[in-house]
Amino acid sequence: MKLREPEPFDESNKIFFEKPVVIKVGKEPPVTTMPNPVFDSASGITGPIRTKSCRELFSDKVQVKYQISTFPSKTDVEEYLVRNQIHGYGEGAVVARRWANGVRFLYPHQWGVIMHLNKYPGISADYGPYQIRWFSSEKPLENAWAEDLFIVHACLDRDLLLDIAEAQGVDTTEAQAVVRNTRGSP
Repeated sequence: MKLREPEPFDESNKIFFEKPVVIKVGKEPPVTTMPNPVFDSASGITGPIRTKSCRELFSDKVQVKYQISTFPSKTDVEEYLVRNQIHGYGEGAVVARRWANGVRFLYPHQWGVIMHLNKYPGISADYGPYQIRWFSSEKPLENAWAEDLFIVHACLDRDLLLDIAEAQGVDTTEAQAVVRNTRGSP
C-alpha cells in the first residue's frame, strides 16, 4: 500500500472573516439582587433577630422585617405558614441560618431540618412558627422564623415523596395508607 502525497498548500483557498461588531441597543438593565419573597415582605414588623441561635451567632444590632408579630393570632400563623410553604418552608425542609457567619452555610453539619410547624401560637416569648433540629447540635428543637432562615432544600409534599420512593423500588403500600388516612379519605 502506497501512502498518498499531501496536496500542496494553496494561499488562494484561505478565507478570512472580519471581526464581529457588537452593537448595544437601548440601556443595560440595572443590576439588582433577586428579592427574597419571605424576607422582603412589603409590610411587617421590624425588630431584632428572633431565632435565638441566629441572634447568638450574629448580633442583636441587626434589624429584620418580620411578617407577623411575636404573639400572633391563630389566623396570622395559618396565613404565615401557608404563604411560606409556597417558598419551601415546611416539615422536612433543610435550612441554614441566614444571620450567621458568611461561610457557615457552606458546611452541611451547620444545616438543620424543619421538624414541626407551630400552628398554634402560645403565650411563650420563645414562640416561633418552625421547630428546627440543627444537625450540629444535641440541644432540643429550636423555635425559628422563616425570616431568620434560608432554604437549602425545600420541603416535599407527601405525594411527591411517595413518587420518589416508588421510583427507587421502595414498597410504599403502608405509607400510602397513612397518607390516605391523614387526608380523611375512605
